[in-house]
Amino acid sequence: MAFTALFGDTLLTKDGLKPTEEVLSGCQAVGLYFSAHWCPPCRAFTPELAKHFTDHLESKGMKIVFVSSDRDDSSFQEYFNEMPWAALPFIKSDLKAALSTKYDVSGIPCFVILDPSGETITLDGRSCVSNDPTGENFPWTSGAQAVGNSQVGGGAPHLEHGKTQAIVDDFRVKQKQGMKMQFCNLFVSSVFCAVYWWAWSSADTNCASKPIKMKDVFLSFGIINIIMIVTACMAVFLTQKLLSDHMIKAQIYAGQNRDAEAQREAEAALNDANTGRITKCLAVNGIGLCCTACFTMVWSIICLVSVFNAANDANKVACEEERPKYWGIFIASMVTQVCVQLVTGKQQKAQAESQTGQQV
Repeated sequence: MAFTALFGDTLLTKDGLKPTEEVLSGCQAVGLYFSAHWCPPCRAFTPELAKHFTDHLESKGMKIVFVSSDRDDSSFQEYFNEMPWAALPFIKSDLKAALSTKYDVSGIPCFVILDPSGETITLDGRSCVSNDPTGENFPWTSGAQAVGNSQVGGGAPHLEHGKTQAIVDDFRVKQKQGMKMQFCNLFVSSVFCAVYWWAWSSADTNCASKPIKMKDVFLSFGIINIIMIVTACMAVFLTQKLLSDHMIKAQIYAGQNRDAEAQREAEAALNDANTGRITKCLAVNGIGLCCTACFTMVWSIICLVSVFNAANDANKVACEEERPKYWGIFIASMVTQVCVQLVTGKQQKAQAESQTGQQV
């Protein structure tokens, strides 16, 4: 009867409407999943929750009820089709509003966990699932996960509902803002890459300085820029993929010198197969980026020697036209890149300072 009072007489399942008590019978815990299709953090968390539910939590006796904040029934149905659990019918908006008020839902995704009698176990079920995806401590009725417990293992303060995940979400937003500067850097590199290609196509073939021709100097820098752009794009993409909740918490804890908790979160992240693969790809990409950078330094010296030797070329008229073009492009490229790096570094420093002050 407790769940009927919360959800009404029926819940929506994959087989249609069924009595609430029948759907939730035999449960060890019931999760209320407040979510919506239009919410990016929700779309990121839903497949993670579904995987943990299907692989581990369902067999331990967990039931989940999706409480939708979608704007229309078609969006609700489309999103519900991705979920392996029951849902509060979309037309029961009055019950949805009552549940949101009862459990102080101020943002989504929110995952509230109840015991079989309908009493609240925790209002921060999202952290419980993220920290214990296999459900070893399920149904999280004691210790750090219990509502009202003022301490988390290790002596760190237990936060009020929503604050743990709110910090993680805020960190993710700041990380994405930092990515914008990286994309700005990539855009600048792309522009200068195009300029080098233009310089190569218009270079005078009569300027044959040593050890390489001026025309080949422009060509080589164009190719190097392309390689740098590709590896940098891969680094941005892989880093973004690596931003799981566990990795973010590990970074925040590390910034606060909470090494044991940082190690725990890092280990939890590495237990994810996708994280392991992405980490390996990122390491390989980093090696490639480092090798390209080292080669670029050596090659730049060779090109500089060629530029200076161009002054002694027999055909000085042709080289006189090419050398200013090279210096103009080279200096403009270096100054612009330094400015972008300074702005990026300043932003990252500000982010690190704000991160150190946060508590998870």
